[in-house]
Amino acid sequence: MSGLAGQVIQVEATVREDKESCVIIGLPDVSIKESRERILNCLHALGKDIDMKKITIHLSPADVRKQGTSYDAAMLLAVLQAMEKNPVKIPEKTCFIAALTLDAKLTTFHSMIPTIHQAILLGFKRIYIPPIEISLFAKAADIELIRMPDMPSILAHLRGQPSLFDDDITLLANETVYEETEKAPHICFSAIRGHADAKRALLLAASGGHHVLMSGPPGCGKSLLANAFHTILPDLTHEEILEVYSIYQLAKLARSLSGRPPFRSPHHSSSEGAIVGGGRYPKPGEMSLAHRGVLSRINGQYDSRFRERSTDHKSPIGSTNIQ
Repeated sequence: MSGLAGQVIQVEATVREDKESCVIIGLPDVSIKESRERILNCLHALGKDIDMKKITIHLSPADVRKQGTSYDAAMLLAVLQAMEKNPVKIPEKTCFIAALTLDAKLTTFHSMIPTIHQAILLGFKRIYIPPIEISLFAKAADIELIRMPDMPSILAHLRGQPSLFDDDITLLANETVYEETEKAPHICFSAIRGHADAKRALLLAASGGHHVLMSGPPGCGKSLLANAFHTILPDLTHEEILEVYSIYQLAKLARSLSGRPPFRSPHHSSSEGAIVGGGRYPKPGEMSLAHRGVLSRINGQYDSRFRERSTDHKSPIGSTNIQ
């Protein structure tokens, strides 16, 4: 994953007689460099002799930085293929998306669902994944999502042997995402009485996707209307749900797979980086987290025309900006 866009990584491996070692090249980060220990332990668990064997794993293209544990299964399979005299044939348009335990079992990793979604968009027809819930991808036509518990099951399936894995058992180990609604309650737009002109303006903005700026004294209802505005927006489509969820996974924030548009209301003192995003390790800001939904910015300050008057007549002016 590069941001929200997926990129195909080809995994190659060679095994030759030399001092025992395992080297991963192709701009891997620290988490991938640690994969060599998992791969060596998995090879021991599978009963493979790696004495006096030098294993070299190449992640191509070599000029693209890789991170995360999603390459574990593909790297182990590439090593096993290189060690076999008659390696199994892997069909075209096939990919392997899974992390590994020390005993060669497949497990989940962070941002796994967005990765599977991008693999589908990149045109893969057969995708091997851990035993997770896949009903979210039921609408993907001509896609074969094959859930396997461990590496021996993948090898057996590639050889055409029937799998003993119970396909009805589906677990989502590290992510609890299948919630229908958001946990934070919000006031419904229909429950607000009065404010006929402001409510009509918000209805027009929701219909046409326009921005809104509300200005007035504190307590007149700006924040109330802003917090209820997203309740009149239509539900997200299936593709939009995956898109919004992928952004939250990229930011490492919790969000359920809800069909309701996101609502973000950052504090008026939030920094530019928090609103726009970025940083040393770039991540989405509030503007990106409000994608397909509502970004409400509330700002309370003294208006300039009151600053010239005496302090007895100063009146706080607040504004609410809905995007």
